[in-house]
Amino acid sequence: EMIDLDTIDVSNLNRQFLFRKRHVGMSKAQVARESVLKFRPSANIIAHYGNVKETRFDVDFLRRFDVVLNGLDNLEARKHVNRLCLAAEVPLVESGTTGYLGQVTVHVRGETACFECSPKPVPKSHPICTLRDTPDKPIHCIAYATDLLFPRLFSAQSDGKSDLDEEDAVKLSSFTRKEGEAEAEFA
Repeated sequence: EMIDLDTIDVSNLNRQFLFRKRHVGMSKAQVARESVLKFRPSANIIAHYGNVKETRFDVDFLRRFDVVLNGLDNLEARKHVNRLCLAAEVPLVESGTTGYLGQVTVHVRGETACFECSPKPVPKSHPICTLRDTPDKPIHCIAYATDLLFPRLFSAQSDGKSDLDEEDAVKLSSFTRKEGEAEAEFA
């Protein structure tokens, strides 16, 4: 079973082989299920379009599984799943990415440190899909306004190009490191 509250955005297409342009706006979980079934028709997949923090996804829900694979981009949701896995005594395989870097950790109650047992750095930026589609904190609105909306509305560029649109972002070289720009600044 998989749970995801997000819908597919154009920015997901370059890093997700299950999604195509025709899927933009559709449930990530449902499209992922349908895409997998095309090359593995015998797979038994249940897709849930919802928030992992909903009460229906509680400790009893997680106890049905041998392991939980987590790929959330929201730290609060990741902590929530960690706590549920600890309570349900179900191993958690936690994964995430920052720029081109990725990590995977395994957390087993009583055997390894839990996900929250080591401090996590506070993100310096917010995923564009969160800012655009599911802002849930005041800082998301501020970041959207200052980093995305203001330049789009008051750009000195006469063509009105913006990195809010995937095609414009490519044309503007938003995904290309500028000469002399450090890796940390680019990521």
